[in-house]
Amino acid sequence: MKLLCPLSTAAASLLFLWAVILPAAENPSPVLTAGLAKIDITPRVPVRMVGYASRDYEGQPTKGRLFARALVIGSGGKAESLMITADLLGIPRSLSDRVFERVEKRLGLTREQFAISATHTHGGPSLSQYMQETHFCADLTKEQKKHIDEYTDWLVERFEEIAVEAAGKLQPAVLRWGEGYASFAMNRRVIQNGKWIGMRPNPTGSVDHRVPMLTVARADDEHSILGVFLSYACHCTSYAPPRDSFHGDWAEAASTEIERRHPGSVALVAAGCGADANPDPRTARAAPFIEKHGREIASQVDWLLAHRESSLTLTSPPKGKLRTVSLPLATQPGREDFVKWTQGKDKRRAYYGQMWLDRLDAGQTVPKSFDYLVQTWRFAADQERCLTTVFLPGEVVSDYALRIRDELDTDARKHWVIGYANESPCYITTAQQNAEGGYEVEQSMISYDKTSPLAPETEDLIVGAVAELSGGEPNTPQTIPPRPLPNDQPLSPEQGLASMHVPAGFKVELAAAEPLVMDPVSLDWGPDGRLWVAEMRDYPNGFTWNGAGDPLNEPGGRIKVLTDTDGDGRYDKAEVFLDGLHYPSSVKVWNRGVLVTAAPEIFYAEDTDGDGKADLRETWFSGFARSNQQHRVNSLAWGLDNWLHVANGDGGGLIESEKGRDKVDIRGFDLRIDPFSREIQPLLGRTQCGRYRNDWGDWFGCNNSNPLWHYPLPWDRLQRNANLTAPRAFVDVPREPGAAPVYPLSETLARFNQPDRANRFTSACGPTIYRDRVLALGTAENAFVCEPVHNLVSRQVLTPQGATFSSERAPGESKSEFFASTDTWSRPVSVRTGPDGALWIADMYRLVIEHPEWIPKEWQDKLELRAGHDGGRIYRVVPASGASPKVPRFDALDAAGLVDQLESPNGTVRDLAHQMLLWRPSDEAVPRLQEKARSGKNPAARLHALCVLDGLGKLDADTVRAALADAHPGVVRHAVRLSVGRMGAGELAEIVASRLDDAAVALEVAGVLDTKDEAATRLLAALLLRHRDEPYVTAVALSSVNRDNLKAVLDPLLLAYNDTHAFQKRLGDWDANLQAPPDQLIQTLARFAAMWKVDAAIDAIVATLA
Repeated sequence: MKLLCPLSTAAASLLFLWAVILPAAENPSPVLTAGLAKIDITPRVPVRMVGYASRDYEGQPTKGRLFARALVIGSGGKAESLMITADLLGIPRSLSDRVFERVEKRLGLTREQFAISATHTHGGPSLSQYMQETHFCADLTKEQKKHIDEYTDWLVERFEEIAVEAAGKLQPAVLRWGEGYASFAMNRRVIQNGKWIGMRPNPTGSVDHRVPMLTVARADDEHSILGVFLSYACHCTSYAPPRDSFHGDWAEAASTEIERRHPGSVALVAAGCGADANPDPRTARAAPFIEKHGREIASQVDWLLAHRESSLTLTSPPKGKLRTVSLPLATQPGREDFVKWTQGKDKRRAYYGQMWLDRLDAGQTVPKSFDYLVQTWRFAADQERCLTTVFLPGEVVSDYALRIRDELDTDARKHWVIGYANESPCYITTAQQNAEGGYEVEQSMISYDKTSPLAPETEDLIVGAVAELSGGEPNTPQTIPPRPLPNDQPLSPEQGLASMHVPAGFKVELAAAEPLVMDPVSLDWGPDGRLWVAEMRDYPNGFTWNGAGDPLNEPGGRIKVLTDTDGDGRYDKAEVFLDGLHYPSSVKVWNRGVLVTAAPEIFYAEDTDGDGKADLRETWFSGFARSNQQHRVNSLAWGLDNWLHVANGDGGGLIESEKGRDKVDIRGFDLRIDPFSREIQPLLGRTQCGRYRNDWGDWFGCNNSNPLWHYPLPWDRLQRNANLTAPRAFVDVPREPGAAPVYPLSETLARFNQPDRANRFTSACGPTIYRDRVLALGTAENAFVCEPVHNLVSRQVLTPQGATFSSERAPGESKSEFFASTDTWSRPVSVRTGPDGALWIADMYRLVIEHPEWIPKEWQDKLELRAGHDGGRIYRVVPASGASPKVPRFDALDAAGLVDQLESPNGTVRDLAHQMLLWRPSDEAVPRLQEKARSGKNPAARLHALCVLDGLGKLDADTVRAALADAHPGVVRHAVRLSVGRMGAGELAEIVASRLDDAAVALEVAGVLDTKDEAATRLLAALLLRHRDEPYVTAVALSSVNRDNLKAVLDPLLLAYNDTHAFQKRLGDWDANLQAPPDQLIQTLARFAAMWKVDAAIDAIVATLA
């Protein structure tokens, strides 16, 4: 067999390209290069299948295909590391060593630079010296062994060939790393009373749903994807019972789908630490689910490619390290034990016992331990960050990856753990699992020729080796000093500051404190850098109330404006702008004044004479319920739609605009208000306290027991189809939903409301999405939510999941909080991204935060319920090193300067510049905005420019068309929204048909295809099939179906239902992999047809189903 030489002609021809890309310099840095290759490794002859001990047959090579893929990373033309993934159950050490011997000679690599991993498909062949007699507990025939050995020899040649081919394709490349999320892995260990009782789906068990991935793009065209290397922690065991032919399961489906979406690319998929997880569901008819899982992973790749800002950019080839660890076994059975095994009812153990008796007779000894190879690749990354890829042999359970990430990850140092790497000694279980027992701990060890479970210290030995190789020190808990005063006494601002604890790398600064500010509940910044504060001094029952018999609801709320006169970062001047307010819950700077939420109204106030006091006050909206102060209207957040979004507060009401429009019932809804026209619209969602968005227009909220909801559905779209049954309007984002545990540092005091919920979310409020880079919180979006009852602010790291999100605690915070105080008086109630990039926290500072409504009268008489009403603090969290950031000023900027501010990495700054361009309309700004929308460096800047033009009434169709072609899906989805009225649905359908792999874009497109245009109805039908597993995309798509277009949408769906071949011939130019529609979709459309009496549609459905 002819093999490619290490530096092929194709590789040599790329030297010119390197020379072009390298900047002229005396000592230029080597260009990062990458090469990828793919090869078929399906057995050419029948080979005994492996994966299930019950298999007594050879797999046939004609029924399925197996592949290996290789990624070589280098600098210039030199290969410096090689990764191979293969559709195999595992990698025996003998195979790994044989392959390395060859690539060492051909490519000059050291052992540290070479790694190989199996996808762990249970549809693969047996290999030499790997899980034969011990796996099947039966003797294989000579013919079967011959086939296995022949296949293994051939496989070594194939691995050598693919390695050299990948090295020959080295070319300048951009490598980025980030994480996605896939939901189909399900824990399979069922534990009862601390012991394993069976293997079946366990929704509450440990699982790692992350999809870490390395993307490889051409250096001269980052939209040209050369390949992807990713992992996912899940068995490849979709078929139950197993198939009798070779197949790559979900891993190969993911590779195939990624390569289909990115022609010419190579997609390596490795198994993560998923030895205790199975795909869900497992079924004999698994093919549709396998393809669905593949699409889910491919969509995560597409998301990360589109959101480069969520990735680490790797800057050099990895530095490899190896360490061999001796892993002890728990026990060392003797001859008497083996004799008992042979006499027992367990046939597998009896066979294995006899095998060991024969070995003892031959002079072998029972091992006490075995060698375990731990390998790391450490990549340098941008912004002084790094990524360590950890290769662990064997079937590693999820808690290893979770623990390594939790103990070793920081915002600048990330770890990616890959299992089934380099060799396959056995299941690698944790100390806890060893105590629980079960298949992975005990029964499986026979297949791997191990006489005993692992010793309890195994876990610490492996994690310790990883820490040593990665250069990381475990994150150690902070030493928390006790509160210096008894709980019934407040701390001074300086003592309170000392009680605050944040992770290493951050510090807390005091921005303001009493007497300058009291009872702060809401913050906002003006163009002049001043800080506006809403003070709810009258909480909970009025300014003069402190118990039974006192006057109720005496107003005492205030709006203050704070100034930092000396620029030291701490406010030193306060002016009362408004006084005598009833429970003001939020303040928003608006044009020359402020908007304030204070039920029953939202009002505007302005200082017209320059004395610092409001002398103009106008009620803009009224009718909000005067309910419990924790359930009143709040939050005025600027949207990309040029409206202010408002949290209902759970109080509801019939809301009336001062412009005299119809009343709007917001019971069960949030709302948005147009501050220019005073129009009101309901919004899906029911936020109790704090509705905020991310940079791309995704809205989030919460209630006291649910710290983070996402609202994916557009209310106005769903109103078009009264026959539509929409899914739930809000998504529980955290993977541990509901009243999840929190980890306070303060003493847990007596609770009156929900006393059984101590140390759980019961007062979640004031959330935000951090929207800057100053804190260097990593590549993913971070959500922060206050929990004042427990004196803390909790952090969740978001991962896109189709059209919505999931989240989990940040690395290093699985049992701790981002911001926590030992002071029981500290009551953080609102958190914001400041215009300086710091995280700002409003601390109401009260002894009692619970409302008297939930406090028994006998306790009310004992407590000073308003203790702390004269206190309040505002903190900001900043990086621990370097100069603290400053709050910028924009009040002197002209239109050009404001347009420039749209490029800011800070979302609060961009929002303010956006609004100022609308407050001060300027013809000068329009051409600058048009240019910014087309060619801004920051995709968020392009998006804001687009939305400002819309708000000014200056957005034209050409600018929308340009935005529809934008590289960033966040821009595209809003361009879709803004296309309405500026271009026909048919033209839109033609432009965006290739952009619909992104579920958020697909959802937006689905909402504007409510016409009879042929291209639009065709695309709507295809959307319903492509995103059949996305309930929110499906709901919006169905809202676009109406009496006029039902038949046109239905025809291709019925064709697909009846004849998928004919359907693919008709619609295959858009997507050749679309499947037949599910029965539920046809039934829904049939119900529409009956409701609307569309006889032609009814006849077509009947004819198809007959």
